[in-house]
Amino acid sequence: MAAAAPLALTGLLCLTLAAAASISCPEHKGAVSAVSGGTARLPCNFSPPVGPPAQEAKVAWQKQEDEEEVVVHFQNGRENGDFQHRRYHNRTYIQQDWFQLGDVGMELRNVRGGDNGIYVCWVTLLPLRPDSQHRCCEVALTVMAAFVTEPEPVALSPQWNHVIAWIMFIVTVSLLLFLPICWVFSNTCVRTLPPLVQPLMHHRY
Repeated sequence: MAAAAPLALTGLLCLTLAAAASISCPEHKGAVSAVSGGTARLPCNFSPPVGPPAQEAKVAWQKQEDEEEVVVHFQNGRENGDFQHRRYHNRTYIQQDWFQLGDVGMELRNVRGGDNGIYVCWVTLLPLRPDSQHRCCEVALTVMAAFVTEPEPVALSPQWNHVIAWIMFIVTVSLLLFLPICWVFSNTCVRTLPPLVQPLMHHRY
């Protein structure tokens, strides 16, 4: 019985350390959208372990494509492009202190139509144990086509509106005063009128 007590204490200590080194993931499901050519932010948070930090941890974002799990981003202390699908090279970013902050949100730059889909974030604590791997987040990304906005028509200032109104008024008054005089002295005026007005003056004869 005396020998069994230290073994029980050792087992309890191991369970306590394992629990302290574990993380809590909400398994959040969300959806984001981004304009083609822009940057998409895929959020994901977890509760980092209390007590001493784990010796090592890694994060992997994956995307389901047909029957294959494509690695979008893999980070094990630092970004490791060897595990990353070539289509996502130099397009993803996760902050370096993600584990301490409990924030594994990923930026996906220069998004395109082929990036539409479901992304899943996995956080794994090392050394591997049955409960080391955690499925933290699932994010649906929708990429929208970029559109070009037509330029707005240039609006004239109130001063120019007044100027144009006065010009139209002066032209109208001038025509009303000038045409009756020409009607009387048509032989002289017709030759000086603009070509479009001359047929009107000739028509009276």
